[in-house]
Amino acid sequence: MQPTTNSLITATRKATKFLQRDFFELEMLQNSSRGTQEFCTNSYLRTKNFLKEELQKHYQFLFFADEKYSVNDEATIIVFVNPIEGIQNLGKSIPFFAITVTYLKKIQQEFVPIFSIINFPVLNEVYYAEKGSGVWSESDSRTSSKVTRLRASSCGNIEQAIVVTNDTTTGLKISQNVRCFGSECYNLIMFATGKCDIFYSTTTDYALRAAFSLIIRESGGMLIPTTCGILSSNNHLIEKIKPLIT
Repeated sequence: MQPTTNSLITATRKATKFLQRDFFELEMLQNSSRGTQEFCTNSYLRTKNFLKEELQKHYQFLFFADEKYSVNDEATIIVFVNPIEGIQNLGKSIPFFAITVTYLKKIQQEFVPIFSIINFPVLNEVYYAEKGSGVWSESDSRTSSKVTRLRASSCGNIEQAIVVTNDTTTGLKISQNVRCFGSECYNLIMFATGKCDIFYSTTTDYALRAAFSLIIRESGGMLIPTTCGILSSNNHLIEKIKPLIT
């Protein structure tokens, strides 16, 4: 693990302490939609402010998913943050929501994602990608910590393939086996771990798109350029699904 990755993971772990508490408190608010919405908004703002305070110590160009992204020519390193992705799951006390942080470096006048972190606070699972070094999961229990390298599926049968997506209508054009977990990040991790075979996302969130492109490539997946989102699979399925999605 690179020092930059370690520092980004540390920042997200500090932020998860009150998110874990908020998650369990939300179970008590399920009968009040207004109370749940306000609670989630406060959780988001608290997480955002904490991460901003932590990361601004080290990075000048820091952008959050709910802010406009604009940099000047002086920037050589930028950091994208989504404080709570899958916030609707948080509101329903469903544990599939995450903090994402992605570090990008300017290479030949283009910003390239180099490090990306996805932290699932309630699951106690952290996933990180380093350009050229793969994607890894780190899960903590009370007694030990386990680190595992992730690899995308090698499934070559389109009829057996599972599509994970936030757009089930499009997903069903590819396969009848469709999953949607209410979190783009969790959908992606299901692909990167090889549990699902095709990943499709319609997200326009620049913070997530940067993270997804790095994690897909480093897990061995292949990206298909589309005008309406991110589509990825392995080299066995890629040519089979291109005609279906277009």
